[in-house]
Amino acid sequence: MLWSMAVTEEAMQGGRNAGGMSARVAARVVWSVWASTLLATAPTLLLASLNAPTSSVLVSAVLSVAIFAFYTIGALVASRRPENPIGWLFCCGAFIWGVGELALEYGATRCSPPPVHSPRGNGRRGSARGHAGWVGSLS
Repeated sequence: MLWSMAVTEEAMQGGRNAGGMSARVAARVVWSVWASTLLATAPTLLLASLNAPTSSVLVSAVLSVAIFAFYTIGALVASRRPENPIGWLFCCGAFIWGVGELALEYGATRCSPPPVHSPRGNGRRGSARGHAGWVGSLS
C-alpha cells in the first residue's frame, strides 16, 4: 500500500476553518446571533416609542434597518467563508451597534425626568400648566 505525502491543508485541519471552527458551526453561530439581534429590535423600538420627546421611532427604525443590512452582509460572508475576517467584523460591529442602541433607549427611559403634574389633580386651577400651576396653588 502506497502512502502519499500530498495532503491538502484543509485535510490536515480536519475540514476546519477560522481558528478551528467548521463552516457549519460558523453558519449556526452567525445566524443564531443574527436572530437574537432581530429579537432585540422589538424592545429597542418599544423603548424609543416610550421616549417620544427625546427619541424618534422613525430614526430608530431606520437605524435598525441599517444594523440589519450590515449584519446580514456580514452573516452571508461569514457563513460562506468563515476564514474571511470582513464578515466577522461586519457581524461584530452590527451586533455592538444594536446592543448600543438598545442600551441608549433603555438609559433614556430610566434617566428621563418624570412628567410634571399638579398635586391638586385634574380639573383644578393650574393643573395643565406644570410648575406654574403648582406654584400658583401654594399661594
